[in-house]
Amino acid sequence: MTLEITQAGLLLPVSESLVDVLKLYLCKHAMPANASAVTFNFRDSNYSAESGGFHPVEIRLYKDQSTWQWDYITDFAYQGPMGMAELEPELDFNLQTGSAYSLLTGELTDLPAHELYQLWESNFLSYESMGCFDEIKVTYE
Repeated sequence: MTLEITQAGLLLPVSESLVDVLKLYLCKHAMPANASAVTFNFRDSNYSAESGGFHPVEIRLYKDQSTWQWDYITDFAYQGPMGMAELEPELDFNLQTGSAYSLLTGELTDLPAHELYQLWESNFLSYESMGCFDEIKVTYE
């Protein structure tokens, strides 16, 4: 599949390895010609507040005229007391502004955001390559 995702002007260091993973899943899910956005959801069906597991991840791209742009990457985790925990964003990367939000530290920019992103991406790619996500959905708008 030929999908050009614009890296120009991107303020977080997204690797070609992540692009390759997304393209792999796009090949398995035909893209409608009129798609204006695509969202990838990676899930570990065994993940729970009680037993842990691999955090769900959502990645969104949008089409800006004829090119695909990065929108966001969100890593979710259960928050709250046992029995009442809810799935909430733990890490949120805004790929256009180069900022990151961490539930533990709040808003991050510049080098701290880059370092956190690189650590997150490295871990995500490792988990994906090990097959830790057994529910992967690709949806189009």
